[in-house]
Formats: sequence, structure tokens, C-alpha cells
Amino acid sequence: MEFKFYLGGCRKHSVSPALVYQWRAVAQQATTAALQQVDSRGKSQPDAQTARLMSELERMRRVIAEITAENLELKKTLGLQGRVRLSSQTRQEVLEVVEQTQPRSEWPLDPILACLGVPRSVYFSWRARAEEGPLAQTPRGSTSYDRLLPDEVEAIKEFALRHPKTGYRKLTYMMLDQDIACASESAVYRVLREADLLNRWKRSSRSSGVYSFKPTGPNQQWHTDVLYAWIGCRHYFLLSFVDAYSRYVVHHRLLLELTGRAVAIELEAALSKCKGAKPRIVHDHGSEFCNSELRAVVKAHDLLDIRTRARHPESNGIFERSNGTVRQDIDDYYGDNYLQAERVIARLIDEYNHVRKHAALGYLEPRELHFGNPEQRRQQQREKLDRGRQNGRTESHSRMAA
Repeated sequence: MEFKFYLGGCRKHSVSPALVYQWRAVAQQATTAALQQVDSRGKSQPDAQTARLMSELERMRRVIAEITAENLELKKTLGLQGRVRLSSQTRQEVLEVVEQTQPRSEWPLDPILACLGVPRSVYFSWRARAEEGPLAQTPRGSTSYDRLLPDEVEAIKEFALRHPKTGYRKLTYMMLDQDIACASESAVYRVLREADLLNRWKRSSRSSGVYSFKPTGPNQQWHTDVLYAWIGCRHYFLLSFVDAYSRYVVHHRLLLELTGRAVAIELEAALSKCKGAKPRIVHDHGSEFCNSELRAVVKAHDLLDIRTRARHPESNGIFERSNGTVRQDIDDYYGDNYLQAERVIARLIDEYNHVRKHAALGYLEPRELHFGNPEQRRQQQREKLDRGRQNGRTESHSRMAA
């Protein structure tokens, strides 16, 4: 308890505990000597040694008060209050003040630094750098050579402005494949966020329908449905077959009429493009799919006919997503007549299969997963990202060194 009392007082007055114990020992010795010299009338007779000690104690008190006041004034003068960056001249002055104060006050280092408001670690860092050479300003924080170059930032912004409806992840891989900028998804996100170019979109509610079957390759499961297209003052019907594994549109046709016979003919045409394929056919409960003509084709090719959950379009979400993409890209305008609509839709399907990158496919094109080597493509993308980072580090290092 006594130690804690002295330690608290020392911290309060910025005095070393060793010095306080030394003072207490001197005071005890002086008190003992004074009690031994009490005369018969009960009055003490201080000798020359006691008077000298008392004078020395008073002098030390004045020195302590004077040094404390000087250090507080120096703290204000040098601007050591608060967390600020100090100039090399101010740091050198702090080192000199500490060196002058230590022999004068016989204080330990900690109370002096406490009066100046300088942390112990900062003081020793300054002193080590002063021994090596002049104290100079150092850049705040560590130097990062992984930051994007200004040219890369501008290229990302320009590319995002040319594709205002595309998310940042898809933009990342589009720029990577077109050799515009080799940047990670997080770096592209930061650039677009600072430039206020992020494409915000409303997320749909999660579907409760889950298929237990997961295709592991192309032509194992096809999704089909019909898109109603308003062309030349009447409806036409866009029938498509989408592969569940690669999202590749295997076959499409703009129908003049929606009948079971027309759908069965187009299913035969789709199967003729994929010789030997026996996919599972997933569709809704529309009358164009639930009829004897289509069942005959399914039975002839030994296919598996799967109907989605009634009044639940999310069960056929793969096809609904492709329909939404087609409508979004052309704002639901297909042309003024049937022939023009056929050309527009053919161009859209070709772009969907060979150019457009899909988030569900790891930002690859459906063609790559249906016919190509997706693992080799992803490895090439990773290698290109690594080269881009290394080139960026080299360029940043050379610019900072210049």
C-alpha cells in the first residue's frame, strides 16, 4: 500500500520514485539526529549538518519547480501538444533539452519526457536517427508500390462510362481481357466508388426452389421458355434453349405462332446441333410444352422432361435471366418488322454467347465453358493480373525514386 501511495504521488508530480526514497532516507536521518539533541526544555537544537540538508532540500525543490515550469513552457513553444508532425529542427531541440535537463535535475528520463509530452519510443527513434545523420522528415506510413497508376485510374473511369449498366466485377474482367487495365476487383471498386460511378441495382429475393441436380458439363440440362416480343403491331414468340452448365444459347427461333408442333420442331433442330446429347429439358407448365407433339420428341430421343414449380418463375431462373438480359440490352425494342427483328435477335444472341461475361461463370463467356477450356482461361487471367501488379510496382518505384 505504501509503495502504491508513493508511486501515485510520483506520477502526479513527475518525480522519480528512487529520488523520493532518497529524500525520505535523508529526512529520517536528519529527524533521528535532531531528536537526539533535544534539550531539557523540549526544544530541538539543529546542528550544522541538519541545516545544510534542509537548505539542500529547499534548493532541490526550487530547481524541480523551475525545471517543470520550463519544460511545460517548452512543450507549448515547440508545439508538442497533441498528435502533430514535427520538423527536424524541433526534434533536434527536444533532444538537446533532454540532454541539458538530465544532469541539471538528476531526473530519470521518463519524467522529463512526460513533462515534454514525448513518448519514450518516439524519443529513442529520434535519437537513433540523429546518431546516423540529420533528422529529416519521413513519409507518413509505409510506401505502397501496389497502387494503381494515374493512367490506369483514368482508363478504368473511361471504360466504366462507356458501360454504365455493367457492374464493377464484370468490368474488371472485361478490361483484363481487352488489355485496358490489369487491376483487381477491389481496386476497380475503389476507383469507381471515389468517382461515384458504381452501378447500383436492386437485388431480387432469394428463390426457395433448389435443384438437387447440378450439371458438371455442357448439354446435360437445357432450360427453355418463350419471350413475347412486340414487333410491328403484333406479338411474336422467341423460343430459346439455354444450357444450364455454360449458359450458352444452344438454339433460338422467332416463331410466328406458339403451338406444340412449332416447339417440337425447334427442339428437334436444337438436338440436331448437338449430336448424341440427351439433356434434361426444363420448362414451365405452358400449353406449348405440355402436349403430345413435344412428348413424342422427348420419348423418341430418350430425354427427361422436367416441369418447374407452378407459378414460380424462379425455378426456371437460368432462362429468365437470359430473357432479362435480352430485354435490357435493347430496351424491349426489336425492330419494325419480322426480318429486322430476326437480325437484331441474332446479333444479341451472338453477343450473349461470345462476348458478354457472366457472373455465374466467373466472368467468362458462355462459349468458353461450352466449347473451350475455362481453367486455362482463368489461369491466363491470373497470370495477367500478376504481371500487371508487378509492372505497376516497378513503375511506381521508378517514379518515386525519380
